[in-house]
Amino acid sequence: MKNLLKAPTKLQIKELSESAELGDSRAQYQLGEFYSKGHGVKRCKKTAFEWMEKSAQQGHVKSQIQLGSLFVSAGYGVRDYDKAFFWAEKAAEKHDPEGLHQLAFKYEAGQGTQPNFSKAISLYHQAAELGSVQSQMTLGSYFKNGDGVKINQDKSFFWYEKAAFSDQSSHAQFLVGLMCLEGVGTTTDKTRAIDWLRKSAKAGHRDASYFLGFIYFKGDDVQQNIPIAMILLKKAAYKGNAEAMELLGRLYLDNDMLTEAYKNLSKSCSCGNQNSCELLENPAMSNYVEKHLSAMKINYGNLATFLTSNDSRSLKEIELYFDDANAYYKKYEGESPTGVLILALARRKFMATLDHKCEAHLAIRTLDKLSGGALKKHDDFKKIVAAYKSSKLTVGSCLDRNSDPSIFKFISSLGLALIGIDNDSDSYNLLLMEQSRLLEFHELACQADIKILFNN
Repeated sequence: MKNLLKAPTKLQIKELSESAELGDSRAQYQLGEFYSKGHGVKRCKKTAFEWMEKSAQQGHVKSQIQLGSLFVSAGYGVRDYDKAFFWAEKAAEKHDPEGLHQLAFKYEAGQGTQPNFSKAISLYHQAAELGSVQSQMTLGSYFKNGDGVKINQDKSFFWYEKAAFSDQSSHAQFLVGLMCLEGVGTTTDKTRAIDWLRKSAKAGHRDASYFLGFIYFKGDDVQQNIPIAMILLKKAAYKGNAEAMELLGRLYLDNDMLTEAYKNLSKSCSCGNQNSCELLENPAMSNYVEKHLSAMKINYGNLATFLTSNDSRSLKEIELYFDDANAYYKKYEGESPTGVLILALARRKFMATLDHKCEAHLAIRTLDKLSGGALKKHDDFKKIVAAYKSSKLTVGSCLDRNSDPSIFKFISSLGLALIGIDNDSDSYNLLLMEQSRLLEFHELACQADIKILFNN
């Protein structure tokens, strides 16, 4: 049977359903997966569960393993630890490494059975010997930290290295690299350590990128290579490594690149890195920070016009802000406070519109345009338009005071969120944006010291 998980057609779904109805356990499992993930069919957890259970009853190991997880998942509304244990045990009886790992965890956690750590360790060993990377990582961690077993760094290294060689765990590769670097559980071997760190960093491991970047920066164990170090440190910083941000901040500060220094040090400080917080108090940095915060409050623009015209000049202004906030501040000193926030949102490809100086008709039209015409079909949106036309209120006020909550639910169902921000005028700035960008918006609003009036 072909693997149809990526993009099944209607014909493939039909054929699969027919096979499943005839009792094909593999087809039942595959169909359960489709309904669970919404591939080619409307997502339905109940239907997914029913097909998975039919498949498991016929001895399909992957279905049994899935049920071992689904019966402890609150999202399916069928939580039953006894049944979860039953299906995990069924899979383990067939010496399936994933089934053995799952059963080991249930003995450790006491899910559907009495807690039995010695039994769990025995099962973890069986699963690890059969190639379960999860069990190998678990044993490596337990022997490293002494969780339920005696600390044994040699055994810890042995299991971490097994997992690392599988190429399925960049974290295992990172840990093996560190242990080789520090001589823990194995002999110190910096060449070998760097090889493992390279593999881990290449696979995208954040901390491996930082350590390898630091090694290239220092040049103690490899030939110093600052360009490579910077690439690796930036990758680590981008993924949230506070130490990488701090080191980058120091480098930029030493080279008088204050904008980049501020970006990295402020992020590192917000992650709790005290060294970065202290560096922000450096006289050169504190003067810059004051100008940077001022730059967040300038150059007000009509965003609706900007979005519809895609004005290249406006794009250049935004690029100037992100490239050199000091120059931007000098150019637009004294302008209105929400400008940089609005332009930054557009720069970062937020979907947004603007209700400014009571130009609500423009806001209504653009809101509808950005929702792909969906809003104008909604009864509550029609009421908002009517309320706006029959009063002196702005559309923001209509939404905030007079609209039914269902309009916000509808907007949310489109994957969007409607935000109002205060611009100290008689109207709101209405921003329609992707929900996934809400956190970034809140961070920008806090930086710009702008009040959020409402959101859905």
